[in-house]
Amino acid sequence: MFNLNDGLLETAQWELWYQDTFDRESPRQKEVTGIGLKQGLCSLWAYHLYETIRPEGFTGFSHFNLWLNQKKLSIEIKGDLKGQIKLRQWLFEGRSAKLLPLLQIADETLVSLIAEFHIQLGLKEQTSARIIEMADAARDRDDFMGEIMAFVEAANHSGDA
Repeated sequence: MFNLNDGLLETAQWELWYQDTFDRESPRQKEVTGIGLKQGLCSLWAYHLYETIRPEGFTGFSHFNLWLNQKKLSIEIKGDLKGQIKLRQWLFEGRSAKLLPLLQIADETLVSLIAEFHIQLGLKEQTSARIIEMADAARDRDDFMGEIMAFVEAANHSGDA
């Protein structure tokens, strides 16, 4: 899915797109744009977990995908609802985005680790489902972060995820 030899990590031009899944007639909207794969994935995870996964434990009517312009590649978050609910709770811990951008209320350390892990999975042609499975299996936020940190550190030291 990803090839970092082409400088994608630093130079990826991305767009985060929103689709209302309740009103299929409404046009898609570009929510945010930026440069750098990690920042794009941070935005995708924050928007998806805050807008699509509801705190009450169900899926809302928002769908997001990250579009990488240079690669003509769309990235979506896929996985079991239970793991996504845990991730939402850990990432936002009850904070509301009424007046602030989502990345300002999200747990910066956690969303950054998730994005780094997502990059490592993409290098191996894997999807976000593994992240969500690990969240579901984790006892708590610290357990989840420890597992992700170990994976990312090992991948960074070995050059192989």
